[in-house]
Amino acid sequence: MDQENLEEFSNLLGANSSRYKEGSQIQTVSFATYNTPVFKENKWKNFIQCGPDNLWPQYLVRLLNGCSIHSAIIDDKVQQVNGSGIAIEDSEDKDQLAAMTDFLKRVNIKKQLKRWATDQQIFGYWFIGITWSKDRTKIANIYHVDASTIRVGCENEEGLIDHFWYSEDWSKYKRQNFKPEKIERFDPLKRIDENCLFMVRGYRPNTRFYNLPSYEAARDAIELSAALTSYLLSNLKNGLHPSLNISFNNGQATEEERETVYRSINQLFSGDKNAGRFILSFNNSKENGTEITPINQGNMSELYAKLDDYAEGKILRAHKTSPILVGIATGGKMGGAGNTNELEKASEDFHNKVVDPCQNEIEEILQDLLEVNDWHLRVYIKPCAKISSAYGDNVLLNVLTVDEIRSKMNFAPLSENDKKNLAINISENVEPVAKTVVEHSVQIPGLKPYVNELPDDEK
Repeated sequence: MDQENLEEFSNLLGANSSRYKEGSQIQTVSFATYNTPVFKENKWKNFIQCGPDNLWPQYLVRLLNGCSIHSAIIDDKVQQVNGSGIAIEDSEDKDQLAAMTDFLKRVNIKKQLKRWATDQQIFGYWFIGITWSKDRTKIANIYHVDASTIRVGCENEEGLIDHFWYSEDWSKYKRQNFKPEKIERFDPLKRIDENCLFMVRGYRPNTRFYNLPSYEAARDAIELSAALTSYLLSNLKNGLHPSLNISFNNGQATEEERETVYRSINQLFSGDKNAGRFILSFNNSKENGTEITPINQGNMSELYAKLDDYAEGKILRAHKTSPILVGIATGGKMGGAGNTNELEKASEDFHNKVVDPCQNEIEEILQDLLEVNDWHLRVYIKPCAKISSAYGDNVLLNVLTVDEIRSKMNFAPLSENDKKNLAINISENVEPVAKTVVEHSVQIPGLKPYVNELPDDEK
């Protein structure tokens, strides 16, 4: 936020501040906030506390449920990272291809992928449950384990983490029904317990045991956005506050009398349906009458709007996304080709900076686990179709190279040997084959070229 906006905020806040006479008794409410958590080892409890109250993951879930824009961005990230599911590269080794296909289908990899991506985006780390075969020669099953239910165990004598703790509800872990259960860390060299757990987390400085989410820098803005919504809703439902200040000028009342008066007035004014009601009072004299003073709201609506804009901008920057991708209108811009190009560019940047790295992390981990079973065919996440311009296939085919087309579709460039199998004759004297861009650019290397199946008059 620049200096001009800071000064404007200060003026707005100053205009709405209140001064009270000495001796007044004022009840205040403080908003509890989380600072960046410190993950400390607690040998007495045998696990590493996740945040000061050990409920850091639960707090992140509350943030997700309390802020609409943050929740929408997380959902969009998960959908993009999830792509169109897991695929296996084609191979002449049909037995291995069949075995991998059967395994991924049996573990319901589509459901696991979505859940892994969800924990990855919410918490910044995620867990894979692994079940060994009875003879410990292969991985029999892989499955998602909710990251909020896991705490990292304390280090062993060698300074390594060799186990985790699971509890369905860590806020009640001292109760017998939620007593933590120990789970061994996945180690392909030991293979002792049938069930074990694999933790996946990226690198971030000063986060040794857990990790922080990518939006950590905007957590205060997410809280602000959620608090504004909650405050405005409460203000609507409780029409009394802060529109009136009611003073009784006939001396101090007892605590019981104050409570009785408070309940009567609260019942009269509270709730959105009671807006517009009035008080009719009868007094012995003007001096001892009840004084009702409206509190000037001034420019509070302007302050709310600016705070909301500030929070929204910070959340978008932390998530590395653009307003246009989450459906937020941008002032001064209208639809048309220019806006379409901007949407396409924003989509491409989002994939390059956010989606692709997250997909690569999941692909690498899944590949490593499959190789434990001596399966070495490449697995990858099929990308979702990116937002593209309105140009048709024929236009793109005539102005872009094959590698440029594949780049737009999030495919790697082709090797020289692969290009020999393409169904495109790049000779200047031959017209392009009248097929779509998709069919040209994704022809699988190694298969019989499509051009050989054309009628003789089209070859």
